[in-house]
Amino acid sequence: MASLISQIPKSSHLSQYIRDDKIFCTEFNLPLRDLETCLFNIASNQRWNENIPKEWSFFGIEINQKKILMRIMKISKIRSTASEITDRGEEVFKKVEKLDMLRYYHDAGKALYFKEDGLYDKVIINVQWFIDAFKHIITDKLHFTGIPGTQENWEEYYKTGNLRDQLLVEIWKYKDEELFEKLKKEEKYSDNESEDNDSEDESDENDKRYLLCHKESLLNFMQRLGLLAIGTESHYVPCMNRKEIETELLNLIEESESKSSVLVYQFDFLPFFLFFRLVVGCMQENGWKVLRNRGTSCLYKNAALFSYIQYNIVLSVTKESIQLQVFCPIQGIILETEKICLIQERIEELLNALAGTFNRKIQYVRGFRCRMDKEETIAMDIKEHFLPEKDIPKEDLKLMCPLHSVTDRHIIDTAELTRYWKL
Repeated sequence: MASLISQIPKSSHLSQYIRDDKIFCTEFNLPLRDLETCLFNIASNQRWNENIPKEWSFFGIEINQKKILMRIMKISKIRSTASEITDRGEEVFKKVEKLDMLRYYHDAGKALYFKEDGLYDKVIINVQWFIDAFKHIITDKLHFTGIPGTQENWEEYYKTGNLRDQLLVEIWKYKDEELFEKLKKEEKYSDNESEDNDSEDESDENDKRYLLCHKESLLNFMQRLGLLAIGTESHYVPCMNRKEIETELLNLIEESESKSSVLVYQFDFLPFFLFFRLVVGCMQENGWKVLRNRGTSCLYKNAALFSYIQYNIVLSVTKESIQLQVFCPIQGIILETEKICLIQERIEELLNALAGTFNRKIQYVRGFRCRMDKEETIAMDIKEHFLPEKDIPKEDLKLMCPLHSVTDRHIIDTAELTRYWKL
């Protein structure tokens, strides 16, 4: 089959979006007329009609030309590029800043940019490189034969998600060396380029295809996306945590006299991915600290515990939900609704922000498990037991559970369920 790209007119920029190695032929019983109608409906959708200011086009071209030899561009470099293109460069740049050009390319998946402290001065222009950088540190350790990390560090990482900075450096160094050898074979690397790479002043402007020279930026962007939490000597990667919660901690929660009911956020999909990002977000909250037990953090594969003021916060996840509970380990202290509502509001602010980062905003339904099981106080299965808040009467009542009116009948105390939560 002739190359599809070769049939596209040379004057067209369409070829940058089409790759022969990503085209696959298949057979399906769909009439061509139906396919034609489907394509027409997609092409005529209003969301494809967005008008893009012509001043933005230079950066799209810049990304395509530079991302092969560069990974990150400084805002100052983009500004100077605009000046080179036109005598009105400064004016153009101010205009595109005002129109949020960089955010547009971020939303389009062509770049990574956040107008926030610690991030706003740089733009990742090779998104696949960034994805690969994270993929390298979450790949199974069997794929990393030859990395000189200690067995102790590997075992700690694959059990708890606690990635020692030394091990992170070894992983990315290993991948950089692979790239170095590849470039040598392709005869695209020279001693002069190597000397240029040693210059910190030009760290984002020359041959910077390697990972370690961008370590700080990579970690900052990964933390912003909720992929990991940055530490001094180690970093926490939630999706790598395989540690089970200790029985003594479950008993502590179960035996606590001061605890709320479990507030449940039911999702149609992706609760685990959102949970990982939520935990990273909570780790960055002022005043929130990860609980520790016997010198180790109370972070587990399906739960995370934090302390705030005098209260302990339990976050857990199942296939269908993220769950929130607050308790106080000090006997005799009465939980204050106002403080618990502040915790709830912050959790929901983080959840809403995370859920809105997808093309289709992820929706959740707030509610409760219709009853507590003593043997399952964290990450409770809500299948056939989830009671949406809209189905719970506003008045304080004791009533038959609407989910179990015949089999497994039990009573619901609406006041006890909703007592501390803002609904």
